[in-house]
Amino acid sequence: MCAVSGSSITNRRWIDAASKSTRGHSRAPNDSKNATGRSKGRKVINISEELPRSVDVVVVGSGAGGAAVAGELSRKGHSVIVIEAGPGGTGAHGRNLDSTPAGTRGFGDFLAGVLSPLNQASASPAGLPGLVGRHGVGGMLVAWTHNAPTPDRWELPSWIDYDGWDKLVSRASELMHVGSGISTEDERYNEFEDIVARRVGPLPTGRQVQPAPIAAERRKTGRWRFSGADDLLRGAQANIRIVTDHVVRSVIGRSGAVDGVLAYPVSGGGPVRIKAGAVVIAAGTLGSAQLIAASGLDAGPALGAYLTEHTIVATRVYLKEALKQRTESNHFPPSVWIPASEAHEWSTTINATQWNFNPAIPAEAPFGNTIDLISFCPVAPNAGNRLQFDAGTVDKFGLPTASGQLELSERDFEVTSDALRELFLLSSDLGDLVDGWGMRMPQRAGSHHLSGSCRMDAVESQSSVVSSEGRLWGYENCYVAGNAVLGERTASNPTLTTISYALHTADSISSPSTPTLVADQKEFV
Repeated sequence: MCAVSGSSITNRRWIDAASKSTRGHSRAPNDSKNATGRSKGRKVINISEELPRSVDVVVVGSGAGGAAVAGELSRKGHSVIVIEAGPGGTGAHGRNLDSTPAGTRGFGDFLAGVLSPLNQASASPAGLPGLVGRHGVGGMLVAWTHNAPTPDRWELPSWIDYDGWDKLVSRASELMHVGSGISTEDERYNEFEDIVARRVGPLPTGRQVQPAPIAAERRKTGRWRFSGADDLLRGAQANIRIVTDHVVRSVIGRSGAVDGVLAYPVSGGGPVRIKAGAVVIAAGTLGSAQLIAASGLDAGPALGAYLTEHTIVATRVYLKEALKQRTESNHFPPSVWIPASEAHEWSTTINATQWNFNPAIPAEAPFGNTIDLISFCPVAPNAGNRLQFDAGTVDKFGLPTASGQLELSERDFEVTSDALRELFLLSSDLGDLVDGWGMRMPQRAGSHHLSGSCRMDAVESQSSVVSSEGRLWGYENCYVAGNAVLGERTASNPTLTTISYALHTADSISSPSTPTLVADQKEFV
């Protein structure tokens, strides 16, 4: 029997068993009564004041992976509780506080206010000085940059079924309203694309220079609304509850299966045990591996290993006179994308962002007179790049204290060097460098795209933690979703990829007939 269909049948049994259980409730004293879960008059999510004693599926975390799994399972009719360590909210993107072009630079102030070391720590983990994040409904989907590129096949696992994958990406794109209208609405777009394409030269079909895919939809008012976790949860309110300000410190496992979790109030107090037919751990690259380790689940030697991210090199330039904004406009500046491929191993986005990576340009420089260039360079997966957990000490969430190592290979440095050369040439093509040119590379793990601590593979091995549907090896009904399962060398923003995998995880939990993502399963049995 194949691993995929067999595990799904068993998981269906566990979910059905949980559905028949009596659903008692326990008061969750730290849930916010002010978090209404409403956005633009439409109820998107239910912020619950109670922890149920039994539910079909428990999802730990409400970021991209958790929200995608929870929303999809809820829309399929399963009862779901999402346990979030941070405070309540709607899950809407913070950029929507001012979704006009003028609000772009102000979004930087928003990020400064919401990003901090994880798990209420005073500093980022040793070895990962750039690692910060956000706890609260929506996780980092409230603070992401809404760039939603489709990864090249070169960036995907060698075992993946491309047809099945393309369908998942289409679903994820529809949920997140991915399109390029916002990228091309400025009258200067074609000029920008032509300049970039001439510099970069020929690229593979489908991976040529093109408008950046952005997760945003235009409202009837003409203004844009940027996508967040609320989009993934929409339509799910009848079957889903989100409990905030609670930390799951243990997934309860026995005999190759799990039957629930222990959730603790962040402010202190005893745990509540919640029985579940399935558990989905979606607590981020750090938190998911921490929770598995804390729970004593047998995840093998790959737990915490194969960390990867993007090395970023970036700058801002004053535009050449002919490229400056000609008239006052409510249109967003051009957003041009150079996709990653085997022929061009890094991706670059040319647009106007909230970050200024060039110290030669003051922060108050006119918005229409500057442009940002950001290149994302891959870091090859390496078993030595990993998280380490100290079982003898715990952090403020009661989870094992973590440290990490993330070193670049010689090839990683070579690709970054190539990207930096191209970045400077593009800067000279688009910008006036008479006042100087500067760039910046964020600290290690500072890309906000740390991935790989629960690596996915088609077969159980010493180099993977979960199966192609996200199931923890050796357990019938415990899954991982989010960036943690990504373990390939990639140069694309991982959000759309993470959501696509999470939708497949939800499908696999819900139905035993879900097709596998493995291209030729016989090769992996």
